[in-house]
Amino acid sequence: MQLQQIDFVNPLHGEGYSKYGVYCQPYGGEIIRQLVRQIDPSIKFRILDETRGDKIDFEGDVMFGTAYTYPVKRLYRIARAYRSRGKPVVLGGIHVSMIAGYPELAAEEYKNADAIVVGEGESVVADLIADLKAGRLKPVYQGHPVESDFPVLCEEPLRPGWQFPVQFLRGCPWGCEFCCVPGMFGSRYRQRPIEFILQEIEHYHDVRGPTNTMVSLDDDLNDPKTVYPVLEAIRANLGEVQGGWNSATDMNLVVNFKGRVNHKFLRLASDTNCYSLYFGFENVHSRVLTGELGVKKNTPKYYPKLAKACHDYGIMAWGSTILSPQSATWEDVEFMVDWYNAAEIDVMGWSILTPLPGTPLFDKMYREGIVYSGDDRSQATKVAWLDLDWSKYDVLHTVWLPEGAQYEPEEYEEMREWAMHNYETGLTKSALLAAYNLIRGRTRWAMRHGVRAFMGLKHRGVLPEKLVERAFFGKRVRHELD
Repeated sequence: MQLQQIDFVNPLHGEGYSKYGVYCQPYGGEIIRQLVRQIDPSIKFRILDETRGDKIDFEGDVMFGTAYTYPVKRLYRIARAYRSRGKPVVLGGIHVSMIAGYPELAAEEYKNADAIVVGEGESVVADLIADLKAGRLKPVYQGHPVESDFPVLCEEPLRPGWQFPVQFLRGCPWGCEFCCVPGMFGSRYRQRPIEFILQEIEHYHDVRGPTNTMVSLDDDLNDPKTVYPVLEAIRANLGEVQGGWNSATDMNLVVNFKGRVNHKFLRLASDTNCYSLYFGFENVHSRVLTGELGVKKNTPKYYPKLAKACHDYGIMAWGSTILSPQSATWEDVEFMVDWYNAAEIDVMGWSILTPLPGTPLFDKMYREGIVYSGDDRSQATKVAWLDLDWSKYDVLHTVWLPEGAQYEPEEYEEMREWAMHNYETGLTKSALLAAYNLIRGRTRWAMRHGVRAFMGLKHRGVLPEKLVERAFFGKRVRHELD
């Protein structure tokens, strides 16, 4: 075929900002764009991202597409629309890769594409381009771990408030029951070359506006062996990240298992203008962390110490907690809201334990009909119900219940909504502290208090979600597919 243009499609993610935080550019699409350009500069490569309002216009000769689990049904609809126009479709990404482990599910879902990429797609781009031109696409391309030998210089425009993505590393050795990062990227840390990271940050400095910040893509600042050289290089070569940066990280980089504060890391983070660190606290009860979630790295008694240490360096402590249908009760949720507030965690995301395909949790539920932590089947609980409607796999819906569950699915969702609605307190105080610190020129301290006030007003409905989305994305229309 004549390959003149590739459309790389990101389907609409839920309700965009109103559910999932500030928008950042499609980093994976940028990687593929630069690889295609190296292979054949004559091929036009467009990124069509529905979350920011792009219209799917079917102009490309071929569609590349990727998605997480919860928007994948939308991706499949778009893929079918391209194929109905006689245009080949290649699908990859984390959901498409993880579903390969379940042949009966994959057999049905893979019907939506002409070719499937399983694993890290960078390693098969050259083969894909050659096979597309020759008209000989294979049904499945097996990717493998690969390190890009170039900086990923995002070319998509940055609107006010949007974040610029940089990836420091891939992989994670922890193996939590609910996490698919090890399944996709491996169970060891794979650090990207520091010189590429520096070039990407310099490019961000060149293209950013006054309200843009940088985000280190999940899962990133976790490896104690590599985090110091990266931050030291940023400080030595660039001084700081303009506008500030934020990242997910491991609590043990801030407070270790013995309760010791890591001032070296916090000082480097502060010196390079880190304004927020995101921690997967997951729960305050050790029995839930180890017995249901398989989380071995967290020590709840040190959460308050972690928050104070971050605040001392002008860094916001942003957390997340999981409500498990095995154990969550109304009393427990009320307790955790009060406990986290007392610990001074600035902002908290609340989710329902969701068995994403490719995780140990999904494997046990889907293959065995039971749920247990690690390899200990002695405490196994039977699964009474598992919903395979991927559009509900956004961590906001209940998609499974254990045998003997105390509540109906809707009530766990009400618990999550209640916690989200009631978590941020003292909003007037937060707003005043934000203004006070801004006047004093303490921008990161002002941002910490301002974000808490903003999120509290949003969660209470004072700031309507539609208004917030309009501010970040402009007027967006959900385009129907012809």
